[in-house]
Amino acid sequence: MKKTPEDFPGQAFLELLRPPKLTRTRFALFAAYSADPIVLGGALLNLHARGRDNAGGNKADFAGAIETLRHRVRFIVQRGRIHRGSKLPRIAAVLDQFVVEIPYRERSNSWHPKAALICYEDEKSYRFWRLWIGSRNLTTSRDLDLGLMLDGESRRRRGSQAISGIDALGTALAREAGLADLNPDDLAAELETVRWMAPEGIHVDSIDLWTRDGEPVPPLDRPKCRKIVVLN
Repeated sequence: MKKTPEDFPGQAFLELLRPPKLTRTRFALFAAYSADPIVLGGALLNLHARGRDNAGGNKADFAGAIETLRHRVRFIVQRGRIHRGSKLPRIAAVLDQFVVEIPYRERSNSWHPKAALICYEDEKSYRFWRLWIGSRNLTTSRDLDLGLMLDGESRRRRGSQAISGIDALGTALAREAGLADLNPDDLAAELETVRWMAPEGIHVDSIDLWTRDGEPVPPLDRPKCRKIVVLN
């Protein structure tokens, strides 16, 4: 009898954004092809949740998230790909300040990475990192998507590893985000010291961001490779 393959473990994307207990969001950089203001608002609420069991959703929670995160969070998306429905509340316009649109001409290329790089810190300014890469845009789609989440710290932990390319990814996102208090070169230097924890059974060699002017890496040609998962 043929064995049924096991599904990938699942978790709601927005729940992954919540700060660990006793920490706060220092900054968060998102990259996506398209976005919906409703999802952007939900992301801000979760980033502002500060370890609570739920992110909340009333006007006070939303106002607090906007005020606290306005200089800490950016959503970097392809120009013209913000979904603005006719029934969108007027208050959603306040989210425009969090959005950076990449002006690629889609006839030749587009901004297509889907990633989130988040830095949390505790009361002693010790920093915790989270990196998510996958297939999900920041939209209200209910489709199942695949993603990989890595947690990082500067101290060495059993099973943690250094991963090349994350510093370059952080630099690229920081430059596009243009946050006043986030220097891209300083971020790259700090990310070089971070060691990452991958899900059990997964080893990550490197992570590369391909931009319009970048050079794609060669195709995988390792003879020992048993499986390749392509996310788009």
